[in-house]
Amino acid sequence: AQIYLPSVAWAFLVNPHSDDEKFRSLLLSVGGTHCDEASRLAFLLPVATPPGAGLLHWNLRDHHGAASDTAVERVTVYERGALYSWPLTLQHALAAWPYREWDAAALRITLQTFGVRCGETWYFYH
Repeated sequence: AQIYLPSVAWAFLVNPHSDDEKFRSLLLSVGGTHCDEASRLAFLLPVATPPGAGLLHWNLRDHHGAASDTAVERVTVYERGALYSWPLTLQHALAAWPYREWDAAALRITLQTFGVRCGETWYFYH
């Protein structure tokens, strides 16, 4: 679980990264079956979502899905209880949300795991 307490930093801080940098070397094979690197996904389930909480992400596709030379920024606003997934190579960051000092509604709580297909089976890890 990831729990972010209210902080003025979350209203301004953006930390672009890809999960691939940290998790690509985990679970390379299972019982002699190699895992499909291209299948690696991150999964996130929001448990508590302050207004505006979500995911910033960038890719080289425009809003119509056509290839682009520049990274296009998008925002996915989380809905509590919805399941989100994205490729581990996707550049992303926490979307900023308004600061409310010690307001329980400002807590951002998510459950996150990572998955990869090895043969015909999906394995999840963190």
